[in-house]
Amino acid sequence: MRLRTKIILVCSLATAAISTGAGVLAIYATSAAELAQLDSNLESLAVSSTLSPDPVGSALLAIDSVGQDTEVGFFSINADYSALSDGESVIVTTPTKLQLEQAAKHAITVQQKAGDSYRLRTSAMADDEYVVFATSLSSATEKTNQTILLWFAVMGSAILLGAFVLWLITRRDLSRIEVLIRKAKEISSGDFEVKLEQTDGKSELDTLNNSLSNMLEALQGALQREKLGKQRAKDFLADASHELKTPLTVIRGYSELLMKGEKLEPEMIERSQARIQNQIQRMQALIDDMLLLVELEQTTGEEKQLVNLSDVVNAAMYDLKTLHPDREIELNVKNEILVNGSQRLLEQLLANLISNLSRYVEPDRNVAVCLKQKDSFAILQIDDSGDGLPDSAYTYGIQYFSRFDPSRSRDSGGSGLGISIMAAIVTRHGGKMELKRSELGGLCTFIALPIELKAETD
Repeated sequence: MRLRTKIILVCSLATAAISTGAGVLAIYATSAAELAQLDSNLESLAVSSTLSPDPVGSALLAIDSVGQDTEVGFFSINADYSALSDGESVIVTTPTKLQLEQAAKHAITVQQKAGDSYRLRTSAMADDEYVVFATSLSSATEKTNQTILLWFAVMGSAILLGAFVLWLITRRDLSRIEVLIRKAKEISSGDFEVKLEQTDGKSELDTLNNSLSNMLEALQGALQREKLGKQRAKDFLADASHELKTPLTVIRGYSELLMKGEKLEPEMIERSQARIQNQIQRMQALIDDMLLLVELEQTTGEEKQLVNLSDVVNAAMYDLKTLHPDREIELNVKNEILVNGSQRLLEQLLANLISNLSRYVEPDRNVAVCLKQKDSFAILQIDDSGDGLPDSAYTYGIQYFSRFDPSRSRDSGGSGLGISIMAAIVTRHGGKMELKRSELGGLCTFIALPIELKAETD
């Protein structure tokens, strides 16, 4: 059974129950009021007859004042009953002595097999004789039956009207619930591209819709990240295998060459051994970089501490100046900029930056280094006037084993992971890193790291 049907059915049953209760009370009240009116008329006649010196004469005088459904009679000492009023007889079966005695105290209802029921009231006289007053209940019964029919009509109309109003009120919300159910079924069937629009309402259904929408977006984001992570791991393994294959091939070639032994010139042997040693060192550097990258991507790491980033940058620039004494370096470093992180990793970050500048920027090209504080971040920007990177590098961003320029070959000593390692270190510290075109004409490396504000206020 559908939810809409259940709600309408339950509300209809509730409406019927309430209407039944109200109808029963209305019918009872109507019947009681009608009966009270009859009893009041009978009581008036009985009291008038009882107080009169001539009860029978008084009863005869009251005949004209009673209604058509009221009968006045006399019960004699011989237990004979005689009707004194004209019209259709109300009393078909003579009442018993007990009924007459009870009716002398208050009006009672008498059931007849051969006729309609009636209300009986008597006025006792001497010698067990009674003046009898009887009013038919046919009129009261008819009114009660009309009230019952009216109640059925009203109850049926109330149920139909209530069901219709309920349908109008719940139609939109139930339709939205059906949409949510359909979306949930689509998700459970494996379709994670489902879209669920946010709403601006404040109702519980709007809150549920928006919560499911946020949950769906989070699920889709998690699945997308998982998909990208798997693809990234796959690409990483493929690239790593390729990068390791090259030096292994070189080592294998020279090893086979050295196996000839006596047929080689000493100079060739020495050169082959040097190349093997060079490729082994290259493999070791590649493996070290891969291990560092894996370490950086782990959720847990070494304990953080306050690091004076200004000192780290100044030390790295001193190393660069030592490597290239003739290079013009514009240094603008604000003192005592502290970040909460790893001294070792931040030094590794600057070491990679200096290594790239040394390898790929000619010694006669200028370098500008700026470290400043902006809001709650330490901004490190390194510009050079070198050749920069191809436009695709700024479009596709940082990738594993990515050499943005053919001139940046393996022979220069790079593993292709340097920039990836720098980006991972920055991310590990809650910052961000961007590669942009420099105003000097070359590459601009932009790094933003969260600053330790407490240290600034001390």
